[in-house]
Amino acid sequence: MTYTIGVGGGNTLTNDKGTIPYSWLIAADGKVVWQGNGTPSDKLIEEELKKVKITDEMKAARAAKALEYAEGLIGQKHLVRGLRILERVSKEHKGSEAAKKADERKAAIEKDEALKAELAAQKALDRMVTGLELPKEKLKGKQRESIAAQLEAFIKKNKETAPVSAELAETWVKVMQEKWEDYRDK
Repeated sequence: MTYTIGVGGGNTLTNDKGTIPYSWLIAADGKVVWQGNGTPSDKLIEEELKKVKITDEMKAARAAKALEYAEGLIGQKHLVRGLRILERVSKEHKGSEAAKKADERKAAIEKDEALKAELAAQKALDRMVTGLELPKEKLKGKQRESIAAQLEAFIKKNKETAPVSAELAETWVKVMQEKWEDYRDK
């Protein structure tokens, strides 16, 4: 059974062995350096990764993509998540034009009066749910009930002034109310 798996970048990847799954390791120069069932050795992967040269152009493209993603989150009013990405761009690309844009955008969001209530609510929600003991088995039923009650109060308090935060909290309530024992390995 010979069939084409993928095409792109000038390569056509075929599986001449007729087995599934099948994988390839493609070098930085675009050549296939390993193919077969399973995975290549860690040593081979590490050797090939050392050959990858990250250019300034690649770094700038990555930063631009991150800024675009942050803007999408901010446009949906997922402010804390968007701000975290802006902070990461600022830190990872220090001194670049992208870092400057990230810092300026972060400052503008933090000063925006129209976003103030939503941002404060999302920061409070983040403090409430960040660091919850997971995997789920570590949170006992009473703890989940208590957290769900806190989240319900949060929703009532913020539904009008911070609707996105309230919606995010509703999702967390659902998580806290799930029957987690249904997810245990049997």
